[in-house]
Amino acid sequence: MTFSVTVSGYVKARRFHSYEASALCPARAFRLAEGVTEAQLLERSASFQEHFVRSQPSIVRRVLVKAEQGGYADLVFFESKEAAGRVMAAEATSEHFHALLALAAPPDPSRPDGGLLAFDVVASYE
Repeated sequence: MTFSVTVSGYVKARRFHSYEASALCPARAFRLAEGVTEAQLLERSASFQEHFVRSQPSIVRRVLVKAEQGGYADLVFFESKEAAGRVMAAEATSEHFHALLALAAPPDPSRPDGGLLAFDVVASYE
């Protein structure tokens, strides 16, 4: 897959197999709320994966990453922008999504992007 990023913070990806498809990836950075451990995050993340993500066929891949400084980002790759919108709408009513979200510290109000990150990926290798 090769990736490029749009200004909105979505990563566009193309697969070069027997078909060509677009994928999107919003990347929102967060810190854990005070008193929350990484073990709790991993447990809730696994529950979210099992009970919500696996039931969404338009999710291509999900990766939880950690920065050296202690922040995290949950990267979810979708088949399309439209699919991302549908899944994000479904998240609004997902108890597993809200349980995961409850572990994050509130976003920094001084950041207009709310922690949404945008990257230009210059190369990606499978």
